[in-house]
Amino acid sequence: MFKVAHVLSLLAVLASGAATARAADALVDARWSFRKGDVLRYRVTDAAVTDLRSGGNAFHLTATATIDLTATVTAVEDKGRATLSVKADRVRLDANSPMTGKVAVDTRDAAPPARPPLPKALRGVFDAVVAESLVVTVDSLGKVGEDAKWPAAAAEALGGGTAAELAGFFGDLFTPRGMQRRLTAFCVPLPGERVGPKVEWSVDVETGLGTVATTYRCESVTGERGAKLVRGKLTAVIRGAAAGKEGEAGSADGTFAFDATAGRLRSLDHPAVAVMPPGGGGATGMSASRVTVTEVVPEAAGKK
Repeated sequence: MFKVAHVLSLLAVLASGAATARAADALVDARWSFRKGDVLRYRVTDAAVTDLRSGGNAFHLTATATIDLTATVTAVEDKGRATLSVKADRVRLDANSPMTGKVAVDTRDAAPPARPPLPKALRGVFDAVVAESLVVTVDSLGKVGEDAKWPAAAAEALGGGTAAELAGFFGDLFTPRGMQRRLTAFCVPLPGERVGPKVEWSVDVETGLGTVATTYRCESVTGERGAKLVRGKLTAVIRGAAAGKEGEAGSADGTFAFDATAGRLRSLDHPAVAVMPPGGGGATGMSASRVTVTEVVPEAAGKK
């Protein structure tokens, strides 16, 4: 006859083994999965706010850029590194500031008139971007290669004098690197190891606000409609913000969801904040952006 202590000990061992098995089951191999011919569709929204004050002068700008994109996998190497043709199907910008008033530009609308000149200038750059595709390489961990290729018309438009003037006001959306970053915002980085609750990984990305150091933390792995969905939170901290030596690190929290079964992003909410404290020049203020990425399912792709 077993003693009670022996029975309790046996139950404890079994419970521990079951818990270990459950923990192992909760770990998944989260990697991007690319196959030649795959088509991914996303909507990327970048909502930015800038508030600056110096002496008696103030500058305030809100600007929301929305990009509907289609990424087509054109080639895949043995180790999973893929070549993607990323097409901006539609670009919109809604902005407002005391200097410009309200401005709304949509590449699906009729061409704006010559006056006022700002909408026409914005539309000229956006039309060049939607005319052809950006070619990039992405590995299985979501890292975008440095060999991105813009078509000639887009490269000329984003590298020209008009774009430089627009970038001075609206930020790096009007630079080749900044536009590329938004067109590849769906390429969420992954750690290269099995992922489960409490697993963390960090990535640094250069942006118009400075170096954004983002720490991703898995909160759960759940089964949804036959897929293993990795959900988590992220914290983004600005380092060396655009304010220069006077820049103070800002911190903001967001979320992400990655389909480990299909090997693609489902959604991303990635904010970033840069704060400028009082400095030698007397200027104060802040710049903030929130980039959201949503997968567009085929039946919703045609919706406005």
